[in-house]
This record gives sequence, C-alpha cells and structure tokens, in this order.
Amino acid sequence: QDLAGAADAFEKCGDDARAKFWAACCRGDPSEDAPIEHLEALYDGYAGRYDAHLSDALRSQAPALVAESVRGAKARKALDCGCGTGLSGRALFDAEACLQLEGVDLSEAMCEKARATGLYEDVAKGELCAFLSGAAGANYDLLASSDVVPYVRR
Repeated sequence: QDLAGAADAFEKCGDDARAKFWAACCRGDPSEDAPIEHLEALYDGYAGRYDAHLSDALRSQAPALVAESVRGAKARKALDCGCGTGLSGRALFDAEACLQLEGVDLSEAMCEKARATGLYEDVAKGELCAFLSGAAGANYDLLASSDVVPYVRR
C-alpha cells in the first residue's frame, strides 16, 4: 500500500527499464513504456489461457466489434496488428473483411497459436511500429487491431 515507498525502491535499481516502468506505475506516471522484454514474457506466459480468459472470464467482444466495423470490406490483404492467438482472424474472415490475412505480434507463443489456426498467410514476431515501418508495412489494404493500441511505443 506504500506506493511511494515502492516507487523509491524501484528507482534505486538504476537504469533497469523494468524498474523505471514499475516506479512510474507506482507514481501514476504514464510516461514510461513497458519494456518490450516484459511484454514478451507476459504474453508468452499468457498464451495458453488467453482465449479462455478473454472469451469466458472477460467476455470480450473486441474481435467481433472490430470485424463488424469493417464488415464486407473484402480487403485484398489485411494485417491483424497484435494478432495474439488469432481470435480476431476468425472474426475478420466471418465478416468478409479481408481475402487474405497476415498477423504480427510481440509474443512468439501467441504467434505460434495464431499460426496454428491456419487462418493467416504469415504471422511475424515483432514490435508493431517497427514492423509497419519496414517494407512489409506498405503492403496492406486494411489494418485491424482489437487490443494492441495500449502497447504502441511512444
């Protein structure tokens, strides 16, 4: 309950990116991005229970709502940004939002789950902004995202 004390303790860790992030969280300061390594580890560990947690416990409608917003678009080639396990991929195809789908996610375990769905032409492991800045980023008619915006780097 002593968030200020916790922040002080994290700040004593020097230049450790995770410590800086948690110190900022304790102070209510949103200026520090979560370190990529932290997010990778978090979602690698979450991949096995992600679908059930989102669908059952959280009752998330995000994939369906995103797909509904682009229903019938029939984009030649779409990118599922932060594709996770592929929940949005099925919704995008069901809504006839795209003819071909690729995905990108920071977590290799999530990428493996998405690949296993058979919905994606390709699933790349990588940070979204870096991926879109590369040559591949210019090749999409539709970018879809249901839960990656909070993780976009500043």
